[in-house]
Amino acid sequence: MTTYLEQLKKRKDNVNQMISMHSKKRDELIRLARILDSACIVASIIVCGVTFFNYDGYGWGDMLHLGIAFVSIVLVAASILNSFSNLKVDADKHAQAANRFASVKKTIDAELSCEELVATGDEIHCEVLKRIDAEIAAIAEISVISEKDFNRLKHYHRRKEKYRAMVGDYDSDSYPIARLKMWSRLRKETKGKKKDGKDDS
Repeated sequence: MTTYLEQLKKRKDNVNQMISMHSKKRDELIRLARILDSACIVASIIVCGVTFFNYDGYGWGDMLHLGIAFVSIVLVAASILNSFSNLKVDADKHAQAANRFASVKKTIDAELSCEELVATGDEIHCEVLKRIDAEIAAIAEISVISEKDFNRLKHYHRRKEKYRAMVGDYDSDSYPIARLKMWSRLRKETKGKKKDGKDDS
């Protein structure tokens, strides 16, 4: 039977993972929404700019007509995609979920810092866990990580945690160089584990 402390730590690991996953998904959706908005703005400026441009005297007539048609198609496609995608709404939902999970993490940290509560076996333990689980279930009503994104975002979280443990070893390097070194080190460690596993078998 798992102890109260073990259950708290297990929930904290899960909450940490969900914070990373929802934050990453939020950032991806915001970035995509900005790209679509920028594409619409740039395409609109180009179409408006060349509409009143006298290009017949330059011998560019056919080419510019074709270019305007292409840009117009891009503008319409980007506008339709942007209006039906709900990227900003979905990004806001993931942001809310990440904030709510951060609040749950604070609750768990407060429990873990209370040594007397962790050491005792009161019924209050069950109530605290129920309250935490109820909050996690309520967050799932706001936003969930889709099945197709889950493994990718879980991999991102696990790699981020590995980097967090390593980053202190590269204080003298700029972050891009430190990140490259951490990637190389993690790759070597992973290969080493695979090799040890083969040797053991």
